[in-house]
Amino acid sequence: MNMDVVTIPPAGEPGHGLGAILQRQPAGIIQARAEGGHAALFELICYDCGDDPGLDYSHVPSRLQWLRGPRTMKDGLAAYERHLGLAR
Repeated sequence: MNMDVVTIPPAGEPGHGLGAILQRQPAGIIQARAEGGHAALFELICYDCGDDPGLDYSHVPSRLQWLRGPRTMKDGLAAYERHLGLAR
């Protein structure tokens, strides 16, 4: 019987899970709520790395700020693919 073992990389390593999202960065935060529509920049948020999309950028640890960006859509999609281990 052939049993292939698949290991999942730890959080923060490419391909560690599917808990990442790419969302448009809010244009402004007023009293902990997004106000004024959205900016033209995007944030990469990964639940598996411990990020919370409900937190403002300034309230997440620096290791998660680095992951979040902000990025343009093109750079955000590339970062998303790399983070999930999908990039070729």
